[in-house]
Amino acid sequence: MTDWRKAQADVHFTIWGDRWWYAGALVGLYHASGKRLMAIPAGENFSISKRTDQPYEPSQPLGDITLVGSEGYTDVYITLAAPEAEHIWREEIIPFLRNMAAIARQGRRETIGTTPDELIEYYYRSRAAGGKVTLKQLAEDAGMGYGVLRKRKMEYDARGGWGSKRNKTVTGDG
Repeated sequence: MTDWRKAQADVHFTIWGDRWWYAGALVGLYHASGKRLMAIPAGENFSISKRTDQPYEPSQPLGDITLVGSEGYTDVYITLAAPEAEHIWREEIIPFLRNMAAIARQGRRETIGTTPDELIEYYYRSRAAGGKVTLKQLAEDAGMGYGVLRKRKMEYDARGGWGSKRNKTVTGDG
């Protein structure tokens, strides 16, 4: 999996959305930052650097970012070039990516809405965290019929979606 990346990264987080979308957004970082920050792609990796005021001086390396996509989410692994670069990552680059994630989620909700599987996964995750949300409440909020969502939940459970009993790992002597 990507445990070795996590072990080597200075910063790791997961955001909703496909890797290719964030790769495109990182290329746009140059213009979004007023032409101060550059993202140079190399496959799933990007080298991030900061331009200097001098036209013939090399840019200052800030570090590398790796984007690994899986099932609609993107794992972001950041390796800092130097400890003094951390504030630029925390104040500019990471908020930029999180803002892009928010824009992507909002745009998706407005254009295609929330899928029944997403509602059901939210239901299970909420319940696992101690929440009291009900399927009926989620169906009403999404403008979906309760019966339809209930039927989709049965199908979701049968194929072993997140949180369903079929997806739980059984341990022991069995």
